Formats: sequence, structure tokens, C-alpha cells
Amino acid sequence: MSTSNVPDQKRTSQAGNRGSEPSGQRHLVWLALATTLLLLPFANKALHIDDPLFVWTAEQILTDPADFYGFDLNWYGVVEPMHEIQKNPPLASYYLALIIAIAGNSEIALHLGMLVPAIALVIGIAGLARRFGTDPLVAGFVAVTTPVFVLSATSLMSDVAMLALWCWALLYFMRGFDDDSVADFAVAGVLIGLCVLTKYFGLALVPLAFAYGIHRTRAAGPWLVSVALGLAVVLVFDLYAYARYGLHPLLDVIEYASFDDGARKLPLALRAATGVFFMGGCAIGTLLLAPWLWSRRALAMVVFSTGAIAVLCVAAFESQKLGFGVQVQQALFAVAGLHLAALALRDAADERTPEAWMLALWLFGVFWFAAFTNWTTNGRSILPAIPAIAILVARALAKRGTARPIVIGATIGMAAILSVLVASADYRLADSARVASRTFGLEGSGGKGRLYFQGSWGFQHYMQQAGVAKMVLGQSAFVPGDRIVMPSNNTNLVRIPPARTRPIALEEVAGSGWISILSRSRSAGFYASLWG
Repeated sequence: MSTSNVPDQKRTSQAGNRGSEPSGQRHLVWLALATTLLLLPFANKALHIDDPLFVWTAEQILTDPADFYGFDLNWYGVVEPMHEIQKNPPLASYYLALIIAIAGNSEIALHLGMLVPAIALVIGIAGLARRFGTDPLVAGFVAVTTPVFVLSATSLMSDVAMLALWCWALLYFMRGFDDDSVADFAVAGVLIGLCVLTKYFGLALVPLAFAYGIHRTRAAGPWLVSVALGLAVVLVFDLYAYARYGLHPLLDVIEYASFDDGARKLPLALRAATGVFFMGGCAIGTLLLAPWLWSRRALAMVVFSTGAIAVLCVAAFESQKLGFGVQVQQALFAVAGLHLAALALRDAADERTPEAWMLALWLFGVFWFAAFTNWTTNGRSILPAIPAIAILVARALAKRGTARPIVIGATIGMAAILSVLVASADYRLADSARVASRTFGLEGSGGKGRLYFQGSWGFQHYMQQAGVAKMVLGQSAFVPGDRIVMPSNNTNLVRIPPARTRPIALEEVAGSGWISILSRSRSAGFYASLWG
């Protein structure tokens, strides 16, 4: 009997029982080892982008655990309370505080500690793959070798930890249906709440779980415990934050996400195209497996249709004058992104199970948020789609059954090399701030007047560590002889009137080489589509 003729409920039960296979335990060891080997070379990575916000919050937690945002900070050029600046909940910082308390706050200690949520995420993806009836080893390796995973897992931000809790919440939620286990549903509800308290995007897990529960049971049941308990955890945190800081964090972050910046002024078609570019680029290695995911006829149709739409996507940006090289990358990323969308739609149409529809909703929900809801499209907002993408690829490979293990392994190996190169470029970009701060910190002690700086991200962390003061708009009183360091590849910069200043010198620090992660001049914007 073909798979398509098996009743949905029976197939779901079979998928759910895959988690008990003894070989699955060996898969977990291999996946944990692969994750560790991929990330260890980046253990000394400098604090980068918003890493300092999480580390400073962790240090505050060590001082007063109940007052996690109880300090002021100059991030945007003026001194503000931390609760006005930090748009992420504090749970990830509590974890960093634990690492600091045990091992100290060196970069190596912090990054080694962040290996734990990265490994937990990959193991969670493998567990979901078994429950979805596909190979956990293939799904885990596809996920861990995507550029967006490797790059995100080398940061100290909350994205990977949030996604790990997301996957484990879904694991317990789906397992609860096996025997209507209220205990499993309760654990899932707590994990949903913790997921949201790690990063507010975790709230998207609530409608995803609700849609799966309705589709699977067609009725209310014990599974609603997960939804109710998850929302209750978030509500308690919201009330506590309001009592402590006078604001509702969820409303605050929604207002921030809908900030009317340059990205929101783009037409909907351009924002959709940007989302497609980012989706494909963040999982570009999956495109290498395309010949084994489709029949020859289907592959020809996919290549033709996605290629045609990709050309339209690139043509929509013609007025930006991005250059031929960037346009070639755009086209490649667009084909990869549209290919993933086609995989999700085909899987849902063929299977018609709650699991297949969950994967489709998961992928397209993340895309919608990244392209149309968030204040900018970036790699971090695409990361939550990686588990769904990995499972979809593994399911498609299993259905076709034409690729030998050595071919799959070699292809995934090439994807891993590409991802390591991308992460290495980000490592060098982060390190440029650390190197520059040492140079300017030494200059600041030369007695030539006071030294100030502008900019944020990791550069601010290291400049402050070197004893250099950040310029405060409207308050810093400058006198002849004072100097201001202005990083060219940074954020929160304010132009100084040329009548009052003159350039002294240009200091160049080696950056990311031939791969660019964040550069307006090269139209590279992994962390914000406003940059490229």
C-alpha cells in the first residue's frame, strides 16, 4: 500500500513512535559532536551587534536578580533606563548570568556556555524529525550547516536559546496527544512561556500550537492546557514588568517592531522580495540538494518557475543600482527561497496531515513576520524557520529515495564549509571592533585632550572597557583638543557639524574580507535589510 493511502491518524501515530528507535540515541551523539566542532573555532569571538545588551543585563542580574533592567545606558546617544532600550525579555541574560557566576565573563567562557542551547536546539530538531516520521540525522545536519544557524549560534543573543525552547515545547506538545497526557501538555505550556521570555517572537508558537491542536482533534481538549499555561507565564511576567518599570513589554516591543523606518516605506512587492532573498540566503546550502528532492520533470518546472519569479524579484530592485554581482546573488537567493516555499507547499498538498500543515504554517509564518511585520528583515528573524526547513528537506529526501548517503553527506559537507566561511567573516567583523578599541584606548591615554566615541554594538562594549567615554548628545561639552572616534560601519551615529571639527586621521581595521556580512557599500545586511 502506498503511503498516500494510509489514514492520517495511523500515519501520525507511526510518526510519533519513531522517537523510541534505539538508533536515535546514536544520532544525538553525532549531532551534538558536529555542533560542537562547528562552533568551537568561534569560542573567542568578540561581542558583536546586540551582544553587549544581554551581557550588561546579566551583570545587573548578578547584582540584583529581581531588578534585571535596573540601570541606565547610553545606547542611542542619550542616557536612558535600560528598560527603554532592551527590546528582549531577560531569560537569556539570566542564563548568561549563570555562566558568568560559574566561569567568568570572558568571551571564551560565554561562548562555551552558549554551546548548550545550540546543542539543545539541534537535538530538539532531531526529535521533531523523528516525530514527523523522517530521518533525524539528516534533518539535524541540514539545520546545523545552514549559514544562519552557525552565525547565530556564535552570538550571545537570545535567538538560538529561544528556538531551542520552541522545538522542545513542540516535542512535548505533540507527545501529549499520544495518550492525552496532561503532564506533557503542562510541560509544553511552561516551555512555551519560557520561550516567550527568551525572545518575544516565541509568542508565535501559541497560534502554531493552537492550529495544530484544532487540525488534529477538531475539538477542544487537554491540549489547551499548553496554550493557557504558556499565556499565563507571559501574563505574569508582563504584570511584573509593569509593576517594576511602568511599561508592558509586549506592547512596547510591538510598537518598536512596527517602527516606521526606511524598510516600511518600501512597496509590499519589494518587501516580499527582500523576505525571499533572506529566506534563501540563510539556508542557501539546501539548494545543493535540489536534484534529489524532485523528479526530473518537477525539477525542471521548479527551476523554470522559481527562476522566472527570481528575475522579477531582482528586476524590482533595478532602481537601487546594486551592481551585477549583487544581482547575481539576489537571483540565487531568490531561487533558494522560492524552492523552500515550493517544498512546503508540495509536502502539505501530498500529505494533508496536521504535521504537514504545521510545517507549512511554520515556514510561511516566519516569512510573513520577517518580510512584513518586523522593523527590518534580517537573518535573526529567519532563523526560527530553520527547523521546519530541515525537516521538510529530510522528508523530501526520504520520499524520493534516490540519493545515496554518501551523496547527501558530501552535499551537506559543502554546505557546512560555506556556513563556516560566512561565520568566519562575521567573526572578523566582530573582531575589528575589539582591535580598534585597543588602538584608540591606548591613544586616549596620551594626554592630547579627552577622547570620545560614537556608535553602539560590540564597539561600544570594548571602547567603554578601554576607558573611553561615549558622546552624549546635547550634554558632552567639547573643548579644543578633544577627539571623537566615528566608526564607519556601525549604528547610532550622529553627524558632527564640520564647522566645529576637522578630520585628524583615518584608521583602517581589517574586516570580513571577500565575504561581507554587514556593509552598506557592499549591499550586505545580514543584521538589517536597511543595509543591503
